[in-house]
Amino acid sequence: MPIGYDLANAPASRAALLHAIDTGASALDADAAPFGDIGANAHPRLYVYFPVYSDAGLPATPQARRAGIRRLLVAALDTGRVFDNALARQRRIDLQVFSGTPATLLYSSTAADDDLVETAPVLRRTHTLRVGGVPITLSYSTSGRYLRAEDKLTETMVLIAGVAAACLFGAIAFLIARERGGGSVATSKARSQSTLNEARMMGIIRSSMEAIITVDERQNIVIFNPMAERVFGCTAMEAVGASLSRFIPERFRAGHARHVEQFGVTGVSDRQMGTQRVLFGLRSNGEEFPIEASISQIRDGDGKLYTVMLRDITERVKAENAQRQSREELRELSANLQNVREEEKTRIARELHDDLGQQLTALKMDLSSVEQELETTAAPHTLQQLRGMRRLIDATVASARRIAADLRPVMLDDLGLIPAIEWLVNDFTNRYGIDVERRIEVGDISFSPSGATTLFRIVQEALTNVARHAEATLVTLTVRLEGGVCVLQVADNGHGASRSPTSGEKSFGLLGIRERAHMLGGTVEIHTSNDKGFALTVTFPELAVQQQEMQT
Repeated sequence: MPIGYDLANAPASRAALLHAIDTGASALDADAAPFGDIGANAHPRLYVYFPVYSDAGLPATPQARRAGIRRLLVAALDTGRVFDNALARQRRIDLQVFSGTPATLLYSSTAADDDLVETAPVLRRTHTLRVGGVPITLSYSTSGRYLRAEDKLTETMVLIAGVAAACLFGAIAFLIARERGGGSVATSKARSQSTLNEARMMGIIRSSMEAIITVDERQNIVIFNPMAERVFGCTAMEAVGASLSRFIPERFRAGHARHVEQFGVTGVSDRQMGTQRVLFGLRSNGEEFPIEASISQIRDGDGKLYTVMLRDITERVKAENAQRQSREELRELSANLQNVREEEKTRIARELHDDLGQQLTALKMDLSSVEQELETTAAPHTLQQLRGMRRLIDATVASARRIAADLRPVMLDDLGLIPAIEWLVNDFTNRYGIDVERRIEVGDISFSPSGATTLFRIVQEALTNVARHAEATLVTLTVRLEGGVCVLQVADNGHGASRSPTSGEKSFGLLGIRERAHMLGGTVEIHTSNDKGFALTVTFPELAVQQQEMQT
């Protein structure tokens, strides 16, 4: 180096020099002003700075390192010699080398192919190496014709080109480090271990099945692994140095910036893989897609690096949407089946009550007339048989009315919900001998047909479950309006039930209650335990069960 040459004559050179001194590691300067006779057409040079401290070893803090610096070794690398030698025997390879963030072109070669019929590159590789704390990106490509002829050899030589460049950097660093005999052995071992750990980490990052992006405090990308290239449809060469906002939809950028700022201060993130809400990324073609992401941070010198691990969950979101749609369709089908079933019950109940009931009544009247005419002339056993037929007709009429009422009580349509519930409760007590305490406070509300049917069927199913399973002596029935909701509760003093039913046991009655409640936007709660009774509470929005006034 010429005497009097100023290493810090440019901001980039000064930054690289101070980075080497403060960290104790090599630093690469790709933007320094050239010195010496390099010629007008020579390739740019790279300068690598190696700090040498006192014999005590590497000082602990940046301030101490600046105070303890003894000398600075500088290695000048001619990019033309480095990469031309690597490509000397493979002139069909096109190589471009970029440095820094944002990327600056250092070297470019054009593949020498005499046959230019097919020049479109079909093999393309991009590798990013960190040399002296600066990313060096090597982009290779070769022609399709050459690849078909010697595909294996071509790919091997392309990789050799990149490795050759990396090896040259490493060899120079090794030779200079060996000359620094006064350095600490422990420091050298620590640096070797650090280099090994960094290589291992980069290997993991490159082979990860998750997309990994690392950005600096200015949100500029410094690492963009192969999976990120596939997810976002963008090469690492295009992504490194660009702002992360390029891959975030515009409407989410402000929120992301606030989140990263808060995370940088507190170290606490609500974005953990698999637990947070779905976010959205932006592919290079402008397509938005759902992602899950987690974020971490590490300190790098005086700054911080933020690493985002993310996965494309497009297929999972599609499956969840399809499942949700299928569930809604099943609910709609269930609701339609309930309505069809209710309509069929109403039709059968009407026919039993009106047609069959009227015919049986007419038959009873005709039988009574025949009995009166034969009362004086017929034999006693004939009159007794006629009286038996009349009693059988009476029993048949009662059975028809009971079956019709079980299907759908006529009073539910004629008199409304509350009289129908009163009839149902009285019939329940008469059949099973279980007392029912009623707490009905609905004022003068008029229930809609669907609301009345739903509430009646839920009460009917709940009382049927009490009769079958509870072994209760008292049931409390509550229907009340409060705070804009209608609350229906059926509670008993029976033996209760376990919250984990036995294997193979299914409560279709409760499933039916849940489906009926869901149809009107209601919720179902169950409170029960062994030997402490069973309480079923269903809550509806009042507007869902109330008869709406007609607008004129």
